[in-house]
Formats: sequence, C-alpha cells, structure tokens
Amino acid sequence: MLALMMQTSQSIVDVPPQAERVTAALVKPVIPNAGSRDWPVLPADIITQVRFETKGNWTDWQPRNMLRGGDMADSDGDGIPDWVSVMRLRESGNLMFADTSIFPWMPPEGDYWHGKDRDEGRFTDKIEHPPGARQSLRLNRGTSDGQDTAAMRLDLVPPDTDLTVCGWTKYDLGSETSMGVMARFHEFDAEGNRVNKYVLLGDDNFHQPSGRSEWVWRALSFHSRPDTTFLNLYPIRMIEAQGSAWASNYEIRLGSVWGSGKVIYRMPDRVILTPKLFEIATWIQPKPVKVKPGKLYAFRISMRNDVPAHYEPTHQAWVSAYLEFLDKDMRFLDYCKVMAFRPEYPAGAAMRAPEGSTYARFMLVASHITYGEKAGMDGSMTATFDDLQLEESDFDPTFTPRNDGPIDVPKGAAKMEVRSFLLSREKSLKPSFERYEVGWE
Repeated sequence: MLALMMQTSQSIVDVPPQAERVTAALVKPVIPNAGSRDWPVLPADIITQVRFETKGNWTDWQPRNMLRGGDMADSDGDGIPDWVSVMRLRESGNLMFADTSIFPWMPPEGDYWHGKDRDEGRFTDKIEHPPGARQSLRLNRGTSDGQDTAAMRLDLVPPDTDLTVCGWTKYDLGSETSMGVMARFHEFDAEGNRVNKYVLLGDDNFHQPSGRSEWVWRALSFHSRPDTTFLNLYPIRMIEAQGSAWASNYEIRLGSVWGSGKVIYRMPDRVILTPKLFEIATWIQPKPVKVKPGKLYAFRISMRNDVPAHYEPTHQAWVSAYLEFLDKDMRFLDYCKVMAFRPEYPAGAAMRAPEGSTYARFMLVASHITYGEKAGMDGSMTATFDDLQLEESDFDPTFTPRNDGPIDVPKGAAKMEVRSFLLSREKSLKPSFERYEVGWE
C-alpha cells in the first residue's frame, strides 16, 4: 500500500507510481474571520484545487465546486443548514437565524443584529429534496408581511474568472402567483459596493412563479469583474409571497455551461431595444427550435445595458434573456434565464427541457423600470443583445460537494499542479499559509 507524505512550496509535483488518491493540505493556514463587520458572513477563505497531467493534457481543476454548504447539511441538528443564514423581516421585528457549529461567533454589542440573532430554526427538510440530495433548505411563509431570505455565509470567488452558479429550487404557492419567489446573487467589489446583480428565478414581470413547481435545476454562467470579491448568493428568497419554497445542492463552479455541445441555434442579427422611461421592451424569436424532453440545453449571450451612470446598479433598469420551453401546442412550460443589471461580459444559462417539451425560443427583455425607488430615473436606456447561441450542452449537472478530503488520481497521471485562491471581502483581513502538505495513497 502506497503511503507517502511530502511538504512543498512548489505548485507542480511528480505523481508517484501506483498513486490512487491525493490530499493537498495547507500548512499553518490563517483564515481570519473574527473582527468582520458583516456578521453572520465569514469574510475570508482559502480555496485549494489540484489538476493532473495525463498524456500531455491537463484535467479540470478539482474540487470543481467552490461553495461551502450548498448541500444544505445540518450537522448539529439545530434546524439551520450549517453554511446558511436566514433573515426574517417583519413589521413586528426582524430576526437572523445563523448556525454556530461552523464558527461560534455571534453579533457583538452595537451590531444591528445583537439580540435579534437565533441559533435554532426550522429550515432543514430531510423529506423534500431533489434527486441525489439528502436534504434541502425550506422557507415557510403564512403572511405577506416582510420577507424571508436564505443567504450563503461563505461565497467568496476569484475575480476576472468564468463562474457558474447552479442548483435546485422548488416552490408551492397554492393558488398564488408572485415574482417574490426568487434565486439570485449580487456581485460585490473590494470596497463592499454592489456592482451587479444576476437572477436565475423570479424577481421579474415575466413568468412569475405560480402555483406549485417540481424540483428544477438551473444554472447561470457569468464572468466575474476584475474587482469582484464575493456574490451574496440567495439560493431562495420569498418577499410577500405566501407558501413554501426550497433550495438544495447549490454550487459555484469554475467555467461556463456553454462551449462543449452541439450548437442548434444562432441569432442572425443584433437586437437593440430602447424602452421609454418606466416601460419594458421585448423581442421574441420568430421561429422556435425543436428540443427533446430531459435533454440539457445551454445558451450564451452578450448583453449591454446603457443607462445613465447615476442609476442604481442593482435595482434600476435591467436586461434579461429567457429561454422558454414550450409544448407541442406552443404553450409555455418553464424557463431558464440570465437577468442582469450591468453586464460587461458574455453570460448564459442552462436547464433540462421539462417533460412535454417540443419547442424552445428566446425572449429578450429591456426593463426600464424599478421595483424600488424611482428617484434619479430620468434618462434613456439602450439595451443591446448580440452573439446569442443555443446548444445541446455537455455540462455535467451532477452535484459535488466542496471536498477537503482525498481526490482520485487519474490513471497514467505524470504530474499534479496545486493552487490556492486567497480570498477576502475585507482588505484588513488577509488569509495566508506557509506551504502545501501533499499526501499520496
């Protein structure tokens, strides 16, 4: 049995013969979480990945999932998934539910949430979950007052990188329809400013969540800005809507959903939409394409949203690209989308064609509106959509946890490269480590 251990500061090492698994650990890691101004989030992280050279080619980086706790596991049984916080806002008072098992840090005196924090809840559902999952996060609302928002507590990401946010959602609103059931994330810069917002589900006038859905996996791919530090990912959120909503098996991965499959549609011409102030403009693909139920489809698109610089960048005026799935009679079934406020790079989305799907088509939307304050909205909007293409995707939607344990070594691997992202949402908190400890089995 092979059992070797080595310490190294090199990024590329030789793979010993007969090695089957490897662990790349950090020696003397420093991940400063105390002293953050943003309880209950954890402000620093070190993400370590490896890849292998086999016959002259390098594999993808592993682990491919960079998000902690997307499986919604509740290791201490307190009813709150370990790496999630739930904010409950009501006219009668606000509460924040946050697990203490990952870090026993509670809001200090003077913090807004001091005295409003709770370390027990009823948000873990071990009965209702998607295929391949063991549990889900569940929000229940019997009132239209306020909101309930689930947020990931450790969602730092590398800047200037292709990333994919993906996961499963479900809702049961009875006879209601509400855009207030949503899954979305903001991009934040190193100064703590919101610089963009992306939406996977809801939060828009079109195809608002209605009635009861089945479990649906959706993905949204984007390129992080050079100054991006974290995402503030909401796997599920409910505002005003009454009923239940679930989320499970969320990931943040390197790479995009597009580029690995057969292209079945390309938009022939650029589309430009110029909605008037407080109006919405749309373009609908004239001729739909045929699709097969259960097959994974992905699209990419370049979008620009030219509005005055003083418009609020995550609430005033946005652009959307919807991929609508239709039955044989052209009745709407479901969608995936990219909804973005200030996109600067190509983005895309993916999902499996739902049961009964025969066709798919695109709807492009320019929304010169806001659901918040209208103050300052006094200019023009020009939305540009280009380079739209749809493909039968080879993206693997199988959930994998962010794994700190052993990683399988592919047969014939000659070399291994290891790297680490040192990430922090606060400039004063700097993670570090001395070297790597590599263990072979």
